[in-house]
Amino acid sequence: LIVVFVVLQVSVAVLLDNFVAASSEIKLDEENKEYEKLRHSEPVAHPLDPFLESLSKEFVDDKDLSERIHNYFVEIDEDGSGYISYRELCRQLRRLPFTPPIHITASDYDVITEEGTLCSFDDQLSPEGFERVVRVQLDSYIQQKSSDLLVMSSRLDPHMESVLQTMKMVVLNQQV
Repeated sequence: LIVVFVVLQVSVAVLLDNFVAASSEIKLDEENKEYEKLRHSEPVAHPLDPFLESLSKEFVDDKDLSERIHNYFVEIDEDGSGYISYRELCRQLRRLPFTPPIHITASDYDVITEEGTLCSFDDQLSPEGFERVVRVQLDSYIQQKSSDLLVMSSRLDPHMESVLQTMKMVVLNQQV
């Protein structure tokens, strides 16, 4: 009888320990999911940011960037006309697998095409115009990310701040 009582107590203790461990693991999983949800729900500063983020991580040099932009142009030019209209750009960018999905408004289109100055006839983008739009937007995106990193690093490491400031000046001087 004593053996049964001791075994019962040990069994309850083991079960309770397993229950507490499983509960802790579930709680941690839920916290991680909530963090990921918050991280992915941050507002996007510009509608092309998911596309630009992906592109900025993929290319290795200027030629590779041009090729990647051209490949996107071909993919977006759904009618094969050699030009991208506002409607084609909207439809095709929404279909690309970016998170969050890309949605371009008419006013966004006006901004990225510099009020149509980068467009050819009928307010459409040629391959050259599309490349110019993407490069201008990519340059702006990278500058913004660099500035964000500069602000964040100044709180963490003063030496890194000076390195990033120097890099920023080099980039700005190349544009002049």
